[in-house]
Amino acid sequence: MYSTVKRLRRRGERIGDREIGADSGIVGHLTIVLIENVPVMKLHGAGDDAVQKPLLPLMWRAKVVMIRGDKMLFQGFERVGNQDDPDSPVVKQEWAVQVMADQPAELARSSHRPPS
Repeated sequence: MYSTVKRLRRRGERIGDREIGADSGIVGHLTIVLIENVPVMKLHGAGDDAVQKPLLPLMWRAKVVMIRGDKMLFQGFERVGNQDDPDSPVVKQEWAVQVMADQPAELARSSHRPPS
């Protein structure tokens, strides 16, 4: 899903409403996969469908807790430190997601789509 994402927590603590409101968010594609039956959500750069390098730390045990129009709230956990170490400590995380109807035209013409 092509979306704008705002992180609502820093080191597990909720960020203030004023700071959240001033944050323009990060634009990219959201992907959710199961890793050993655990839902993991990733935000990666638009047009980065092959490598999918994360723009934010992965959200483990991601679950949607609210949907309203084009906005969603996800809750889960992110690893602190080494993102590849399953023994790294985790903290609570929340993402406010706004789904964008259209992606930029240059992305819509990526290689996985037939030329128009």
